[in-house]
Amino acid sequence: MTKTSTFQEGKPTFLLDVDGVLANFVQGMIDSHSLSISHDEYITWDMHRTLGLSDEAFWYPANCREWWASLPLYPDAHKLHAMLEVRGNVIFATSPNRSADCPSGKVDWLRVRGFLGSESTNYVISPHKQLMAASGAILIDDSETNVDKYRESGGTALLYPQPWNSVLSEDCNELERLETQIDVLLDNNLGVVS
Repeated sequence: MTKTSTFQEGKPTFLLDVDGVLANFVQGMIDSHSLSISHDEYITWDMHRTLGLSDEAFWYPANCREWWASLPLYPDAHKLHAMLEVRGNVIFATSPNRSADCPSGKVDWLRVRGFLGSESTNYVISPHKQLMAASGAILIDDSETNVDKYRESGGTALLYPQPWNSVLSEDCNELERLETQIDVLLDNNLGVVS
């Protein structure tokens, strides 16, 4: 399944985070370090420090293109992407680490998993997602910091539920809840370009 999406004028743009939303970065790190913790027990973004890993040791496996390209896929990743595509345009917005191989590995991951066609450039790789805050753009990210900065810059953002942020709940289907939140935003014209 290869995507060749076209940008539709007048439709909302979803800036969709990759790691922690589509790609299971946390499981990749758990596996790389043989950590005795599950994905759902990873309750803070810097959990590796609690587990006795320095930042340098934690990031070491991620210093190659292949590591990023081989991250596991979250089970609802394609459902989320499809749900957004029927509502507007999707641009993958992802932050790199300090490795020069990280950006190309992330693009490889998006292509291999069927999110990007071979000619598609619907992605932005930057740690400064708040600079993309604009009318008609909605950020979906698992990082509370990214969501807060985006909102402070005047943008509309939704926090994607994960154990390391404040919105995960066992009371409902998280994808359905996110879909409802998006529809409310769109019904209130918060994602429509004027």
